[in-house]
Amino acid sequence: MGPGRRGCLTSDEVDDLAATLAADLQRVDDRRARGAFFTPPDVAARLTALAVGPGRGPGGRPTTTVVDPACGAGVFLLAAGRLLVEHGIAEPATVVRRHLYGADVDPASVAATRRILAAWADVDPDEVVGVVVGDPLHDGRAVWPDGPVDGFDAVVGNPPFLGQLRSSTAVSVADRSALRSRYPGLVGAYTDVAWLFLAAGLDLLADAGRMVLIQPQSLLAARDGGPVRDLMVSGASLEALWWDRSGVFAGHTEVCAPLVQRTAAGPADGMAGGMAGGMAGGMAGGVEVLVDRGVEVAGRSPTPAPGETWGGVVAEVLGIPRGPAVDGDPTVGRIGDLAGTTAGFRQHFY
Repeated sequence: MGPGRRGCLTSDEVDDLAATLAADLQRVDDRRARGAFFTPPDVAARLTALAVGPGRGPGGRPTTTVVDPACGAGVFLLAAGRLLVEHGIAEPATVVRRHLYGADVDPASVAATRRILAAWADVDPDEVVGVVVGDPLHDGRAVWPDGPVDGFDAVVGNPPFLGQLRSSTAVSVADRSALRSRYPGLVGAYTDVAWLFLAAGLDLLADAGRMVLIQPQSLLAARDGGPVRDLMVSGASLEALWWDRSGVFAGHTEVCAPLVQRTAAGPADGMAGGMAGGMAGGMAGGVEVLVDRGVEVAGRSPTPAPGETWGGVVAEVLGIPRGPAVDGDPTVGRIGDLAGTTAGFRQHFY
């Protein structure tokens, strides 16, 4: 048995190991400063299944390659690996060697992910070659020089939330300049770095590949999230939106997750070319709205057009009214008919 091998573990033992390693990473003092909020395994499994499976790959074929651009403790890649085995793509050892890719700027997270996947597949951690220390947000596919040439079938994960209103999570001036160069037109004064991972994810996807990345709920309506939202309905098709009300994340962080499919005319590597692609449209009948940690179907909403916020996608399904009548008189109209409004999808406005 090679170094790091423990023999074949049961599924429960793998889950216990994953929980232990995730807990160890969460105890790191700078977790909040890095914007790291680890995902419960059941939530990761249900969200991953939206992007990975039979008929979900490009051209309607099965998904065969999956990448997590900010892999953290590896919970999304473990869920993806199990799905690939379940759907007959390959046995576990081959899946972790050839079909799963991940990256993180934190070497401890990469080591934890390799160890978890190796334990699940009964291989050595150094055989998990697709999981590397790197920064796809800045370097794109170059992080994986041996990755699929045409892009990945699926992008999944929970990227770091790095809002710009807290000094502990604000990026440096130099980093913001680099991000503006890589993602022209997408970086505003209050852009959360998590939003930019959606743009990076489109770069990583093959044509017609699917992406589901957890996001702060501020993505839905914040002013500086507008350019990223527009990219998701021009360089991609917004198919569904998961909205969590169960408070499963640390500190009851409010999250959502768009499910998007890259269009054939999606953005090229280096970015924002898809902005000129025109609206692709979502699933037939609009955007499917999914709620809570069980990912229950709550209903459908119209696909937002470029320039619109995404608040309306969830508002009607969740029973949020359009707005109060002016002066209490419904014959006069509603405030939303007379002025732009925003819904309370975050605790603080800016």
